[in-house]
Amino acid sequence: MKKILCSPAVVFLFSINLLFHLIYTFYGYILSEEGFLITGQKLAYSGLLPFVDYNAWNSLLNNYLIGFYQLFIPPTIITQRLFGTLLSSIVYFLVLYIIYVVKKTEGIFLGAFLLTFGSFTYVYYSTIPFSESAMTLFLLISIACLSKALFSPKKAQLLHVLALVSAVISFPVRPQALGAVTIIWFYIASIYWKNPAHL
Repeated sequence: MKKILCSPAVVFLFSINLLFHLIYTFYGYILSEEGFLITGQKLAYSGLLPFVDYNAWNSLLNNYLIGFYQLFIPPTIITQRLFGTLLSSIVYFLVLYIIYVVKKTEGIFLGAFLLTFGSFTYVYYSTIPFSESAMTLFLLISIACLSKALFSPKKAQLLHVLALVSAVISFPVRPQALGAVTIIWFYIASIYWKNPAHL
């Protein structure tokens, strides 16, 4: 797997993807939402509660999850965008990992190509750590666990638990994840309903 994910073609495409993110990070238009994100993170980490002490905009957990970088570096537009680029890079390789688990070598190059050139709008917005970024990350972790469980029966139970926990976390991060969380829950429930011996 390392040989495939570290192949020259994938590394080249990821380098281009990273270059786009860095260009957007340092030269991209500053959205007003970015200021809301930084302010919300500062308020959350100062001890205030989202939706109780301040308007958390649209997410219960995002300010805590996305804002933890400010424990190590000062929160600015640039550092926030760099953290968003890190999240986007993790999502990039999670998608390639899922493709690898399901299709082995087929589709890896196409997946890397589409993640790099498929939507410049996505690349731009994924530089900014909106709650959608964290929601996508947790849903992809869940899907990666479910994909791995298909081919690792001995670890399936643990992977199903991890998939369910990760999916459930995505909901308070972004309520729009409810549909995906419900599908994942029913999928896992159907596995154990059909085969109670797995419990």
